Amino acid sequence: MPHFPFPMTARRWALSAVLLGVGLGDIHAITDTGTNAPGDGIPDGLNDVWQNFFDGWGLAPLADEDGDGISNVAESIAGTNPKDPNDGVKVSQVEMVGESIVFSFVAERTKKYRILSSSTPGASGWTPVEGSTFLSPLDHQLSTIAIPRLPVLADHFFRLEVEENDADADGVADWAEWRRGTDSDTLAEVTGEFSLDPADQPIFAESFTHGSRFQSDRMVAQNGFISSPPGENWAQITYFFDDPPDVRDGDIVVYWGFKSVAAAGPEESKFYMYLNFTDVPVLTYPEPARVALNVRPGTWGVLYCDPGWQLPNDPNLFVEPPFATFPNPQVVEKFCMIVHWAGGDSVTVTPAIWNRTAGLWQPFTLRDEPQLGPAVMNLSIATHLFGNTVFKSLFFQAYDTYPELDSVLVTVRPTP
Repeated sequence: MPHFPFPMTARRWALSAVLLGVGLGDIHAITDTGTNAPGDGIPDGLNDVWQNFFDGWGLAPLADEDGDGISNVAESIAGTNPKDPNDGVKVSQVEMVGESIVFSFVAERTKKYRILSSSTPGASGWTPVEGSTFLSPLDHQLSTIAIPRLPVLADHFFRLEVEENDADADGVADWAEWRRGTDSDTLAEVTGEFSLDPADQPIFAESFTHGSRFQSDRMVAQNGFISSPPGENWAQITYFFDDPPDVRDGDIVVYWGFKSVAAAGPEESKFYMYLNFTDVPVLTYPEPARVALNVRPGTWGVLYCDPGWQLPNDPNLFVEPPFATFPNPQVVEKFCMIVHWAGGDSVTVTPAIWNRTAGLWQPFTLRDEPQLGPAVMNLSIATHLFGNTVFKSLFFQAYDTYPELDSVLVTVRPTP
């Protein structure tokens, strides 16, 4: 029987996290490696989705932000936090279990890991251990790779390698797609809830089945919904786009749904949806340029644009759906909003509600003048959107604990 030295000593084992490629020029990330700022800037070789998730804009690729010995570009490939020295690709434990050697480490969802071996700890001569490849199904979970004991006749060394994975070969890594909600599992779950236009191209989806991709302020995701805890008013969630869509490139369509209790009254049951066109923090006053639909179950809603609450150039449309909403607290009512660039300085916003009886999207009408047909808000890019055509973030806010937000989907619908 081959002899395996035990206990393992530092002299006999070199356990380290080694990323594919040693220098920046050797790294071939398959995610957007674009820029040093959201959606624009100078290419920096870092994954934009990763930068957006960890607020890592402006980091130098070869620097080590948290001093953990792993470069920023390596952390980008690994999907780990560049600002947390305790978060990195590190072997936390090695055990002898029967005829196996078991390596323990924290794995990130969709990243591909494997063990390599060598008789020397140099930079060359590393050989992948057959059967050691592991594709993580969970996010940031303690995981293991077990390999057979080797017939070691001399010192032997191992290292853990991680690389991005692109299962559908579309040039965007699976980790980035999952963070955006455009992975196949999330899209299958969310798009099935809405009747999409054939031209819709999803850029963000959230089902709240496994927590939330939004940044949350006092909102809690559970049972496939997100809502305010008891006693909380104006709780909110925000999603910032790493590659913000521009209305000049196609219609921006936001789909969402929520359930509520109409008997609680329109104020307690209302839910706000905002599209933010500036980088100004959401709670800054005057409020940033944002388009919003305030839906109040059982009564009318308000479609408006806020460059500051009730300023003279604040257009409001009091709108109402063509039928009573939220008749059943167990039913999710679905909405969509289309933001369309009409050319020049003009942008139009059209909200609609899903008519469950007819099985189609039905436009809202004006509360006081329903005979005029669909409610459409006309905006000036210069006046109402402060000259912005890029949609920076998506923001939801609940007045009370009654509304529960269901799936959210954002698409871009290219114009002919």
